[in-house]
Amino acid sequence: MGPGERGLKRLIVTADDFGASMAVNEAVEIAWRDGILTATSLMAGAPATDDAVRRAKSMEGLGIGLHVVVVRGQSVLSPDEIGAIVDRNGHFDRNLVRAGFRYFFCPAARRALRAEIRAQFEAFAATGLALDHVNAHNHMHLHPTVLTLILDIGRDFGLRAVRLPDDGRSILLRPWLWHLKRSCAAPASFITTASPVSPKPGAWTGVR
Repeated sequence: MGPGERGLKRLIVTADDFGASMAVNEAVEIAWRDGILTATSLMAGAPATDDAVRRAKSMEGLGIGLHVVVVRGQSVLSPDEIGAIVDRNGHFDRNLVRAGFRYFFCPAARRALRAEIRAQFEAFAATGLALDHVNAHNHMHLHPTVLTLILDIGRDFGLRAVRLPDDGRSILLRPWLWHLKRSCAAPASFITTASPVSPKPGAWTGVR
């Protein structure tokens, strides 16, 4: 047994974008039933979310997390409520860099972001599913503003774990994580996950 194996406690195989489409939902169910999938992350306002929730309730033992969407997707709240961060159709910015700057520097955008993230937590809670973990679409939870809001709001919904990708990008977030832990603002544990093990986007392995 090597040094890496001695530290291994639990292997997590997870898939993001649950609810994005019927095809994704079917793939998640097959990977759980016939493969080694142990967890998935649900999009609260996606086109096939209702179908994903129905499937999830029949897949006992599969950890279901919240996949927070703040870019490249559809909002839960209406454009009238969060017009600072979505277009008139309720679509978030597809440009991650532009969205990141807006979330960091624009007070109106941060207020809208807080409202939308809370709405997504509320939508997940309304499904009756147990919250296993939280991450975000396109790894936007690596953004300090987004992560801070997820942790702050998540404490009201029993947030226990946040999944971070261990692909070189999360190292830039470590000073911020240290600050959050020092300030007691982080109610959750952080789970780092390794690089994708298959060409399918969102398929990750990791250790808890």
